[in-house]
Amino acid sequence: MRFYGGLVLAFTLALAGCGGSGTSGDDDDSSDSGIPIGNDPPELNPDISHLCDPGPNTRFIATTGNDSADGLSPNTAWKTVTAALSKLEAGQAGCIAAGTYREDPKMSKAGSNNGWISLVGLDPARGAKLVGELQLLSTASFVRVANLQLQSSSRTAEALTILGAKDVQLINIEVVNSNKMWWNRVDRLLLRDSWIHHNVIGIDCTPGPCTNIAIVGTMVECSGYTMGSGRACGPATEFTFGGPNDGLGAEMDTTNWQVIRSVFRNNLTDGFDIKGSNIIVKDSLAYGNSGGGFKIWGGGMTRLENSLAFHNNNGFELQEAVSAMYQMVNCTSADNHLAGLAVYQDNGNQRTTLLLRNNIFAGNTDGNTYDDDVVVTGAGNLYFAKEDRQIKGGNTEITRADVAAGLTPDTMALAVDPKFVKPDSGNSSDYHLMAGSPAIDSGSADGAPMHDLDQKARPSGAGVDRGAYEQ
Repeated sequence: MRFYGGLVLAFTLALAGCGGSGTSGDDDDSSDSGIPIGNDPPELNPDISHLCDPGPNTRFIATTGNDSADGLSPNTAWKTVTAALSKLEAGQAGCIAAGTYREDPKMSKAGSNNGWISLVGLDPARGAKLVGELQLLSTASFVRVANLQLQSSSRTAEALTILGAKDVQLINIEVVNSNKMWWNRVDRLLLRDSWIHHNVIGIDCTPGPCTNIAIVGTMVECSGYTMGSGRACGPATEFTFGGPNDGLGAEMDTTNWQVIRSVFRNNLTDGFDIKGSNIIVKDSLAYGNSGGGFKIWGGGMTRLENSLAFHNNNGFELQEAVSAMYQMVNCTSADNHLAGLAVYQDNGNQRTTLLLRNNIFAGNTDGNTYDDDVVVTGAGNLYFAKEDRQIKGGNTEITRADVAAGLTPDTMALAVDPKFVKPDSGNSSDYHLMAGSPAIDSGSADGAPMHDLDQKARPSGAGVDRGAYEQ
């Protein structure tokens, strides 16, 4: 087993693992997942294990089937997904046998809260492969898609578009070698235990809105490295402030997102770039991206906790905005090309509140950057940028000596080496703390999450550790 960001790679996505479909690619790490296991409430972890049990609400699809059949058994299966979506009713599941289906099916029907319409691959390893464009149209709702590999018929087309649909669940899907997965005017969507990789863009919400979104246990990687492009996917060797190949990109009017135990890595531009408000990111990683690791540009109440960013351009990027209130708690941002945390003023100087507690900013080339319109509060942060200035911007310039003298806007600050286990080592970096680290047991208990990025109880010793991991 390898270590990515300090996570033992024993977890496999939805029984099959990220690479369980057998898809070949340009990168050599796609079969591994850095996603920790967690316990989620039922609304974030719907049970799909019995959807294809024989019964009156189960229909079957197979490449050997016939669309004129009744679909009630594997021996009388329908032949196409297109036919299935035209015939399925609320409460029914269309169960797809392994094989390749080359078509562009459209879903326009509505299920109900007690009767979802489900399209489910029979093979949890995603042996059912749809090559074409699956569209969920504006009249579709209470629709579930699970256990499928989705690939467009060309790299300039989408594999999955969700255009105005509401109440959508995407569980254990793989989207590969396509232009993107495109969401627009989407409300109440769950993406869980999925693998989005080797697309031009991973997930794109444009122009929006995309509201009430939950992304759980999902890997988004290698955007900009479509198969056959000649580019080998891996950690960034050059860095940028933007571009067309984000892992996830979402535009304005994007609100109320939860991103939990997910990974955004080795994308050609940003890992996670969302222009929205009221965003929660927890227990997640962004690393190896040529652009920013986690970028949130919109304001509102946004919280980042137990998350790790390393080997990106900036680790975490935020934007000044009217009434913006950012909270960043027990995160680690290390070995990034520029800052561990930067708060920018793209739309002008605006009063912004930034609460920082128990974070580690270490090994980054630059100190954290934010100007005088950013009001910083908090406690228990550790600063160890390569340059002497640990915080800078506007009239602010705080050096290591200033941190040691207690001159930071937050209390209990340190400016010392946190002593990571294996920092700055590409995909094999390990940002757990070594024994004797000054970050161990020295953080603030105020508002600290009850577990760490490994889902280990916090505190695990005499006090709360700084950063994403408890020692």
